[in-house]
Amino acid sequence: MIEGDEGDAERGKGRTEIERSYARSSREFTTMRRDGLYECPSCHNLYKWKKSMLSHLRNQCKQPPRFECPHCTMKNYQKSHMIRHLRINASDKKKPFQCQKCGRGFTLKRNKDRHVNYECGHEPRFQCPYCGLRSKQTSPVYAHIRKKHPEEEVFIFDMKL
Repeated sequence: MIEGDEGDAERGKGRTEIERSYARSSREFTTMRRDGLYECPSCHNLYKWKKSMLSHLRNQCKQPPRFECPHCTMKNYQKSHMIRHLRINASDKKKPFQCQKCGRGFTLKRNKDRHVNYECGHEPRFQCPYCGLRSKQTSPVYAHIRKKHPEEEVFIFDMKL
């Protein structure tokens, strides 16, 4: 072994084979494209931040997903995404707040109350002033106006008032 190689071996611990091979030529490893994005040297995915690209190389690129749902076939690379999946798709036993009208379950009481007071059995009350799109909640209408009518003023009609 050549003197000085021990430090290089230590620094390589915990890195994927792809990461180790590109770490040697730091120019290619940290190259930013003209459009300001970082490109994965292996799969060519694009990332706004160098840190995100390095995390991708370490945890995702050419590796199987680490987290599996115990209830279905869903797999994911990130723990937070799996937790969100489990919370959204929890069985009704884990959703203690039930709507008496439709039987839908909720994990939070405030979500059940909003559903009962504004959604379940009610007509959509918020309307786009430009095309008539209606929704039971305001946020989809605001998002619709920003996307479909970008030059127009953002406001909605409340049909209940």
